[in-house]
Amino acid sequence: MSLPPVIERELRVAFRKHRPIKSRVKLTAILAGVTFLFILIDEPKQLHFVLFLAGLFLVMKTLRICAGLFSEERRNETLELLFLTGMTSQQLFATKLAGGLVVASSNLLALIPFLAIPFLAGGLSIQLFAATLVCLPTLLLFMAAVGVLASVSGADDGAAMMIAIGILAVLCLLTPVPYNLGLTLTGRAPFSSFWLSLSPAYAPWLVGVSFGASFPPNFWPCIGMTLMWTAVCLTTGAALLNRNWRNDPGHSASKWRQAWQAWVHGTNEWRAALRRSLLSHNAFQWRLEQDRRPMTRAWITVYAAVVLWIIGWIAWRGNWLSTINFFAAATLLFLALFWLQIYSAAQQIARERRDGTLELLLTTSLSPDEIVEAQLDASARQFHKARRGALAFFLVMMVLGFFVRQWNTRAVVVYVMIWAILCWVIMAKPRRSIDAAIWVALNSGRATYSLARFNSSASPFIWFWVIFNFYRASASFGNSAAQFPKGTVGELIVVSVIAVIVLLAGVVQGWNESPIWYLLRRHMREIAQEPVPDPDDPRFKKWKDIKQPFPSAAP
Repeated sequence: MSLPPVIERELRVAFRKHRPIKSRVKLTAILAGVTFLFILIDEPKQLHFVLFLAGLFLVMKTLRICAGLFSEERRNETLELLFLTGMTSQQLFATKLAGGLVVASSNLLALIPFLAIPFLAGGLSIQLFAATLVCLPTLLLFMAAVGVLASVSGADDGAAMMIAIGILAVLCLLTPVPYNLGLTLTGRAPFSSFWLSLSPAYAPWLVGVSFGASFPPNFWPCIGMTLMWTAVCLTTGAALLNRNWRNDPGHSASKWRQAWQAWVHGTNEWRAALRRSLLSHNAFQWRLEQDRRPMTRAWITVYAAVVLWIIGWIAWRGNWLSTINFFAAATLLFLALFWLQIYSAAQQIARERRDGTLELLLTTSLSPDEIVEAQLDASARQFHKARRGALAFFLVMMVLGFFVRQWNTRAVVVYVMIWAILCWVIMAKPRRSIDAAIWVALNSGRATYSLARFNSSASPFIWFWVIFNFYRASASFGNSAAQFPKGTVGELIVVSVIAVIVLLAGVVQGWNESPIWYLLRRHMREIAQEPVPDPDDPRFKKWKDIKQPFPSAAP
């Protein structure tokens, strides 16, 4: 039986890149070993749980495969060639989706026979076994739909993955929030538990906890809702592909769309002012700052944080107004802006690297030093006003904190020092972090990978502060006795030491150049002349320390 050419192409690419035979043999050997071990110790129910987690891991890999279906064609500039063959957008969408599903489901098919072993061993009910067999393929379809929608929407693989993660966060995590918050804060459910079925994550959670004592009534409705979300994502993706490809240049946009485009991309007056101020001074920086999308995303992040904070205050009034809640909100906003700035800088240099513009620029009088400096200055200017808006929000919360509780002298000193640290970090220029992001994106050509590598090497103090804030916020919600800072001598000493460390770190970073800066200056030209490495390139696994050059290709 002959396959459509697009599906056959996807299978050939997967066979060349992913080595499916080797990975399937390895997966089968691992599953066989795990199954033998659990059968030996007579634990079929625990075996089912382990196999189900393995299935979820394989399903999650579908997101990466399908998120690159159309963005890869766009990166290779082959999407237009496919349409020149006479293929319609619906045919292309259906065949690419089918090819992605065939590739993504290959490893899951190797797992399915092992799922029957706990049932045959007598440790599972027929209902749980059937639910498992239905849940994993349903989630596979859902992940494929989200990935394809993101691939149609994103300009490259990194943007597509970020969009896909955002869609999953909204559908899986935010939908059950109203129900769980009401249950946590009031002790009773605000409405029917059927609300939880809106989340595609609810069905795998029910299977993971093995249903408890009885079969849950909301499992099958949740499967139906997941299939509904799948249909919505697929329909939206097909419509976006058709619209983006068939855009009529002569079609006049509505006034609302024109206003949105002006805000996102800038008005003619704004572009003229930018040209007058930057073009003669630094042409490359002028080129970078013409892209207003990082600035727009930064302002959207600030506005969203303020609006969500106000909604929380309207919903919970006095319980919402606590100093630890202020610290948690400020920390979240700082991290969101920080990660967004890192990602934006990495995305800009990765785009220049992939399309060959960077190599062309280096043939001019521009030096690597000037390119990196322009990147740093452009990033600082694009985020400066949004950071000032966040600073104003911080100051408002700091002032409100003086009116929500009783204070003593030591507590006031600790409180002011913490806010001083937060205000300093929100306005500080993360030059070293941007250097690291640019360096990783320059070598990999991927912004998402750069952000992931940067976070893996980030300071553990940041994560400690995040966990501490949310632990204390959950403990003090509605409890006026649980407050921070309390004004103890220990708190004063600890916060003073942290303030001195932050101050010294800022001074030292201002004096010393980043070691990655020297790598950028020394290796940018030779890196720009090399082909962009494939995402599955084995050299990425060998690149343990980003402060070292990327491993060279084998001769």
